[in-house]
Amino acid sequence: MKNKPIYKPGTTALSIVAEYFGIISLLLIVTPLKFFAIFFATGSLFVSLAALRELRKNPEKIGKERAYIGLTLGFLSVVIIIYWISNIKWSHFIL
Repeated sequence: MKNKPIYKPGTTALSIVAEYFGIISLLLIVTPLKFFAIFFATGSLFVSLAALRELRKNPEKIGKERAYIGLTLGFLSVVIIIYWISNIKWSHFIL
């Protein structure tokens, strides 16, 4: 059995990183490490936009789907985190 690569040759590294950042940010939301999810979510947004810019400059490269998946998952994570922060009972933190 041949080993198949995870990505196709010619895929931009930024689009792969964007997709994985988006997946990690969603996975961190359901754990007690919600604080770290915002870093991966915003990272996914910025890296996705950088990947889309690189793909626009170099049309021979592939990875647009991964960049859009990273952008979507990062945006969804940011929305969930904002909803979670807005529902925190801040009266517990005020002395």
